[in-house]
Amino acid sequence: MTQPEDLKTAILSLPGKTLAAKLRQLMPDIDRRVREGVGHEEIVETLNQHGLDVKLETFRKYLYRYRRKTKGNEAVPAPVEKQGAITKPTTATNPVGKPEIPTVRPISNKGELAKARDVDFDLDQLAEAAKNKE
Repeated sequence: MTQPEDLKTAILSLPGKTLAAKLRQLMPDIDRRVREGVGHEEIVETLNQHGLDVKLETFRKYLYRYRRKTKGNEAVPAPVEKQGAITKPTTATNPVGKPEIPTVRPISNKGELAKARDVDFDLDQLAEAAKNKE
C-alpha cells in the first residue's frame, strides 16, 4: 500500500507541470512552515534540492500571491482584548457615562493606516473611562 506522502511525491514529480502549479500545490504547507518561523531561504534551498528550481524573489512573489488569494477565504479572527486598548466588539448598548470606543481591526494597507491617523480621540473621555475601570 502506498503512503500518502509517497503518492504526493510521485504526483509532484510527474513531468509537464509548471513551477507555478507545483508551488501552488505546496503553498498551504509552505505558508504554515513560514508562519512557524522557517526562513524563506531554507525553504527555497529545500525546493531546489528536490528539483524545483526557484529563486528566492520568485518564491516570495508566489507566497505573497498565495496569501493575498487565501486572505479573503479565511475567517477573520475575532478581535481580542489587549492591554491598554479595547478591541472587543460590543453588542450591548453603550452604558450611561461610558465613552463610545470604536471596534478596532488590524490595519492591512497604507490607505487604512492613513485613515487611522485621521481619527480624533477625546483623550479626556478615554482617561475618565480608564479611571472608572479601576
